[in-house]
Amino acid sequence: MKKLLTFFFTLSMLTTIVYGREITKSYKYGSYEDAKKSNEFIKFDMDSTKLGIITTTFSGFVKDFTISANKERSVLKDLKVVFEVKKMDTDIDARNEKMWNLCLDHKNFSNIIVSFKSEIQRENSEFMAIPATINIRGTEKDFLVNIKTHKENNKVILQGNALVKLSELNIPDPSIFVASVSDLVKISFYFSE
Repeated sequence: MKKLLTFFFTLSMLTTIVYGREITKSYKYGSYEDAKKSNEFIKFDMDSTKLGIITTTFSGFVKDFTISANKERSVLKDLKVVFEVKKMDTDIDARNEKMWNLCLDHKNFSNIIVSFKSEIQRENSEFMAIPATINIRGTEKDFLVNIKTHKENNKVILQGNALVKLSELNIPDPSIFVASVSDLVKISFYFSE
């Protein structure tokens, strides 16, 4: 019996080594400030111009998100990032409400899903452009994500950035008469597998 158990354990380990394993990791922050202070994050930056003169940048963070992937030897496959629209926070309630309701229509499209379309090397010290798809407001859009990976405290860290345009994602312009919001959104992230 002991030999049989050893055989199945060894077979299980070999299957994991050869075929990989699925990993899932969730991040949850209680507030905008908690997400801002964290070493692991998803952040988005946008510019707003008031009265056509004063331009300021504001940042938002995703307070609750999940990543999943298949880990196979030296690569990650099928990396996916999922979060609820209402977990995006810009630290101003009125701006959040407009983002959730007008721009992202959370009542009809509650989640945003980013799926990476190619393998990611688990130890790559240079940024590489990886094709990805974002599912937002019920439509999918292809874009490129610059990503690099490195080991830190025995964990593989994924660090990256991307640029997307609200107009290309068919997101309504949140601008108002006295303040216009830039079409460009700068996304950055830093998390471990």
